[in-house]
Amino acid sequence: GAQAAALRDLEKLVLRHNAALKGLYRRFSSKTLDGFASSQGPESFALNLGQFWELCRACEIPGPTLPLAEINRIFYRMRRQHGLELEKLRREHLAGPGGNQEEEERAGTAGAPGGGGGVFCPVYHEDRSPHDPGRSLLFREYVELLVRVAAARFAGQGLPLAEAARRLLDDHVQYGFAHRGDAGGGGGSSAALAASLSSASLNG
Repeated sequence: GAQAAALRDLEKLVLRHNAALKGLYRRFSSKTLDGFASSQGPESFALNLGQFWELCRACEIPGPTLPLAEINRIFYRMRRQHGLELEKLRREHLAGPGGNQEEEERAGTAGAPGGGGGVFCPVYHEDRSPHDPGRSLLFREYVELLVRVAAARFAGQGLPLAEAARRLLDDHVQYGFAHRGDAGGGGGSSAALAASLSSASLNG
């Protein structure tokens, strides 16, 4: 259907810009920015939110209609949706054949703040600030967040999501990539990118 076609367009677009996306991700995840170094330690290659803010500034993404505070809210909504989807999967698993609800509910509780970390623990807790610069972004989350940011930046112009993403990638991400003088990239997984985009980019 139309949603599948839109997803294919997004996937092709992201793959076409893969070198720039990966180059910027690597470059900024290696930076220590005013105490925003990765909370996972010096060996972590994950970009954190503080580094993402700097990446957005380098690409001239924020503006009068899209301040960094709004980008943070987009990130918060994305993580919250991921948490709700994970919780839904957990409940479906518990309700299914062979699901031990009592034991696995305890495991899920262990993943909550103060708990021991269950397999199905939510990925996001509302008691943490959406403005915490130490939050890590996996590459697939970073790509999804940029697509969401594109939708917000060009909202009101009646653009399809793929066209909004194309403008952000062509006019901002590629600019930041060239301006920073990065190079390289390497191939990405088409299936992984599609899964990343489909989980939220087309669903708001």
